[in-house]
Amino acid sequence: MLSLEQKVEKNSFDFSTLNELMPMYSNLVEFYDELQDPISFYFMEKIQNVLTLQKSLKIISIQRKSSVKNLVVPSRFNSICSDRPLQ
Repeated sequence: MLSLEQKVEKNSFDFSTLNELMPMYSNLVEFYDELQDPISFYFMEKIQNVLTLQKSLKIISIQRKSSVKNLVVPSRFNSICSDRPLQ
């Protein structure tokens, strides 16, 4: 986890870094929250800090656009999807 955090601190991270780090933080929040340990707030704050970084927002946005472009919709849903924009 430390090496991933260092990548974020140095601004040398990518989507895979976020994809590894966020579940780790999330698991820690859940674990400590179950124990009612206030340290869970520390890890929630870490999640917020990483996700509010400009680079994180850009990476996530690019990844979402890429995922939508590569989305394969079964033909029976084509008419439904073409009538409504993706949210």
